[in-house]
Amino acid sequence: MCTVSYLPLSQDEFVLTSNRDESPKRSPLGLEFDGDGSLLLPREPQKGGTWICAAQTNRLVCLLNGAFDRHKHEPPYSKSRGIVVLDFFKYKEATAFFRDYDLDGVEPFTMVIYDNGDLYEFRWDETTKHMKALDRQQPYIWSSSTLYTAEVKQMRQEWFADWRKTQPQTAESILNFHQTAGIGDKENDLIMERYDGILKTVSITTVKRKTDHFEMTYNDLIHQERFTQQLPINA
Repeated sequence: MCTVSYLPLSQDEFVLTSNRDESPKRSPLGLEFDGDGSLLLPREPQKGGTWICAAQTNRLVCLLNGAFDRHKHEPPYSKSRGIVVLDFFKYKEATAFFRDYDLDGVEPFTMVIYDNGDLYEFRWDETTKHMKALDRQQPYIWSSSTLYTAEVKQMRQEWFADWRKTQPQTAESILNFHQTAGIGDKENDLIMERYDGILKTVSITTVKRKTDHFEMTYNDLIHQERFTQQLPINA
């Protein structure tokens, strides 16, 4: 699932946007805070995890299914990848999560991680952890390896590059990109649909990192509803 972009807006501010490509049956009904209010997320209704979560400790995680290439789906797995996202916040630093978290039996994934000023790309390919530090002043786009071939991912990179050349680099503009980018191919455009609607883009979630808070907006494309919440940063 998922198409994710990261766009720096200033030295300290950025916007991360995620199109979630999934079964409509697995679409949350809004945003929620965790028990003590330190996390903000849309919670996946079947297994209780999430694909995107912000924390008061100035941290943000967004997950895409798959690592580098399409893999064979072979359940049962030891843990839902959405639970792995929540488990990340049990570690004080991303490097400790990379080093110590047991991923044995977890299906491959890619994580985009903002960790108190640092930006990382973390991939688990079912045998090896791959961690790469990124320049947080550069824009990026990712597409799920379970849904999109290398050729389609490259085409999407080109759409993103063309958008950057011609459009303002704002939160509103990148949201429009996530809503409209494509060539009229409903299976591979950013708003996608396959198998007569069994799999489709069910939501667009935007997280703006401001000076002292995160602002998360969840656009539910199934029920045509929009939810926005703020989470103060107490780094």
